[in-house]
This record gives sequence, C-alpha cells and structure tokens, in this order.
Amino acid sequence: MTAPFLPPSFQLDHAHPTACTQRLDVTLISRPACPSCGPHQRIHSRGFHSGGPLSIFDLPREGPVELSVRRRRYECAVCKADPAAKVKTFSERGPDTHPRYDMTKRLHRYVLGQVARRPLQEISAHTGVPASTLWDIAVNLSKRLEAGHRLPTPKVLALDGIKILGREYMVVADGVTGLPVGFIGSIKAADVRAWTHTHLDIDQVNVVVADLHKTNTSIARTKFPNAIYVADKWHVIQRFQRVLSQVINKEINDLRAAGESERAKTIYDFKPGLMAVKKSLRRTRRTSKGGRHTLSFYDDLRPILAASPKIRRAYWARHDFLRFYSSRSLQDAMPWLERFRRHTHAFASMTKMIEFDKHFASNWNLIANYFETVTLRSDGRWRGYTTNALEQYNGQIRKHLRARNGVRNFDLMRLIAVYGSRRIGEEIQLCSSADCVAAIGPVFGPPAPPEIRERTGTYWTCPDCR
Repeated sequence: MTAPFLPPSFQLDHAHPTACTQRLDVTLISRPACPSCGPHQRIHSRGFHSGGPLSIFDLPREGPVELSVRRRRYECAVCKADPAAKVKTFSERGPDTHPRYDMTKRLHRYVLGQVARRPLQEISAHTGVPASTLWDIAVNLSKRLEAGHRLPTPKVLALDGIKILGREYMVVADGVTGLPVGFIGSIKAADVRAWTHTHLDIDQVNVVVADLHKTNTSIARTKFPNAIYVADKWHVIQRFQRVLSQVINKEINDLRAAGESERAKTIYDFKPGLMAVKKSLRRTRRTSKGGRHTLSFYDDLRPILAASPKIRRAYWARHDFLRFYSSRSLQDAMPWLERFRRHTHAFASMTKMIEFDKHFASNWNLIANYFETVTLRSDGRWRGYTTNALEQYNGQIRKHLRARNGVRNFDLMRLIAVYGSRRIGEEIQLCSSADCVAAIGPVFGPPAPPEIRERTGTYWTCPDCR
C-alpha cells in the first residue's frame, strides 16, 4: 500500500519498528525508461532484482528511517530484437532515490541545508547516513558553491585574519552585519588580491575597514579605487593597551625590587581591572569566596592610581584615547589627542610607546579616515565602521570548528565559515539540474514549505538550464 509519509514512487510492504531506527520494506512501483531507446510501451518486468533489496535512508521521523527497497528487473523488447544493442535488461534506483548516494532526494536536500550548520556526527546520528557520506556531500557542496555562487558585494567591506590550528586565514565580510562573503586560505596579499578580483565587484565598495596589517593596507590602497580605507579603531586601541600593560608591569617590578612586595601584589591582583576598557569588565585576580567580582573605581582603582604616577598617567591617557575615538568629527577629536600626548610624555621612551608612536604616525591618514564614516547610531552615540561585528563572527567560526573536533579540510572550513549562518535551500537556492553548479542568494522572504515543494516539484532552475 502507499503511505503518505513515503515518496510517491515507493509502496510500503512491511514496517519493522525498532528502538533506534525505523526500517521499512518498500517496493519501487515507478516504471522506468530504457536507458538506450527511452520510454515506450515495450518494456516488460522480469521479476525482482537478484542482488537483493537496496538499503537507503529517508527523512528522519523521531530517528533514522531506513528503506529496504525491492527493485524489479526490466527487459526492453526493442533492444532485445536489436543484435547491436548493448543493454537488454536493466533496473533503476527510482525517481525519488539520489543517483549517487544511498538516500532519497528529499533527504539529500535536507542534508545540504544542515552540513554547514551542524556537526556531521550529529547529523549522522539523526539521519542514519554515515559520516563519511556526509563528509563527501559537504566537500562537494563547498566546491559547488565556490564555483557557481557569488554573494553580493557589500558597500562596507571588512577584512580580518583568523588563526585556526596554527594556520592563518583571511575572512572577508560585510562590515555592517559581520556576515562573511569569503574565506581565503592565506593572508598573503597576492592571494587576497586574486580572490577579490574574481569574487567581488570592487567598484561597489565604498569603505574598507581592517586592521593595519601590511596585507590589508596593501590590498586597500591598490585594489579598491572608489573606497576609503579605515583603520579599525579597536586594533589601534589594542596597541596602546600593550603600552599600558608594560607601564603596569614595570611598576610592579620596581616595587618588588624596592622591597614593597605588598604594593606590588596589590597592583598585580588589580591589573585586569586597570586594563579593562569597559566598566563591566573590571575584574580582580583575588577570587576569595564572597568577594566582589566587579571592581569599584573609587574603592579599588583610585588608591592605586594615586600612589603610582606613571600608572595614573597611562590610565588616563587610555581614557583620553577612547574619548578621541568617540568624538563626532576629527576636529572635535584633536583636543583629546593633545591631552593624550601630554599624559604619555612621562613614559615616551618606553619600547612599546615608541612602537605605538611610530605605528600611529605612519598610518595617520588611515586612522583619520575613521571620522569620515562616523554617523549617529540608534543608541545616541557617534560611531564609525569597525571590524567588531566580524570579530564576533570569527569567534563563532572557531566555536563551530571546535564542535567538529578541529576540522582541517579547507573546503569544509570555507563552507562552515561562509554559509554557517545561511540556510542552504532557503536563503541560498541551488539549481535543480543534475550537472549544474549555479546558485543564487541570499533570497529574502518566506520560503515555500518543503512539503509543497516536494508535491509540486517547484525547485529553482537557473536560466541556462530552463
């Protein structure tokens, strides 16, 4: 009998419910076409396939569903009468069975939408498909998308390197949302230039925001003719954080050398609070039971600043530098930069400060471009473009890769990085033709339910295949 939960080409014979997997005996009832001469009425059944039933998987229903498919062997009377015909008897996998993998086509479409979003072992436990098969599907999908799909070029482009298992990669993303549009297997300028030339419409880019790594500056100055390059403010602030850390460490060492170990220990314990940029992140290394987790400036930090002039100057220099970046325009920011310079004069001879001054002066034009992108945000603050959204998404990429036990295959890493936040089959539409690699998306709007698509057969086809 036919079952509404089965593909239409299968007839249910018997069900074997088990604790883990639902095994169904089914018979293939569709009539095939002759592989040599096509469909006609002179194709006759010659019993069931002697090789036994074909075991395939279908969409899971509270667990894996395995179909044991009985297939018939057919004989073509036209080919039998032709001595030159090579094919006289044949069988088929059925119109609802995937031609390559032992699964139904609808399960294959389901797997395509999951391999970029979930670990393969988790999908395998849910569907019953072996992890090796899922790996092959994921790698082939990544290669297909790389060959036939291009995400829209964002107006604000963000570049940031990411280090995974000792190797550095480049993530190219939308600077506003942080969603990646590309994942490059190298941070070398030549490789990144080649990728941007083939994957992006560089004339549409208005702003390029990245850190001041030599690769990023080289690409931005030579590859995006209509865009301004903005140095990411958080990377510049991070460089001064190293100066503040060196000032604090030197003060601790000086106090220890002078025999004031208690003061040195106090500064060491409260260093995380002195280094914190946000008030909510002020912490202490003193983790006594019942103690405060968030420090108070007046009760905890102010006594340290009052007793250590160099730390006080470096601390308030960092404050002035943050106010410099929170200004509405470059004209409003310059007074804060002058105050910053007065505070840093006391430790200008330190190694980290010399490196910071050299770096700041050589990239001043790129740092100043930040204020050309400053706009009033919904929270009432004036802010420009940064790589903050991309940095947060890079953390998600690392998290997804750790959940997959440290993936090293670049194709699978690219699939996870670029399409892990997008629903393949809904936002990203793949051409339904068998040998076509074309894809479009992201497509916005409510997608048609899978049940309706399955019954009506309405799947997107590219213009070349129509």
